Amino acid sequence: MILRDHFCKHNVIITSYDVVRKDIDYLGQLLWNYCILDERHIIKNAKSKVTLAVKQLKAQHHLILSGTPIQNNIMDLWSLFDFLMPGFLGT
Repeated sequence: MILRDHFCKHNVIITSYDVVRKDIDYLGQLLWNYCILDERHIIKNAKSKVTLAVKQLKAQHHLILSGTPIQNNIMDLWSLFDFLMPGFLGT
């Protein structure tokens, strides 16, 4: 049984960063209402494969959750804001 065949029957889909990275060709085609990321530090590197994949997800709303204080350099913060507001800060 392929789980993605059952996505349309559910309001919430929970997955891992690794699954998003591996299945972005499929997941990137779907339109999500919300894309909520936990452990925001995982996408702080703008050039990582995980970050590039997550930014391909199409969602009307983006949220980032974190249990740790922001202690990043300016490029890490840029990557986080680029997910939240794509293109707002330029390149």
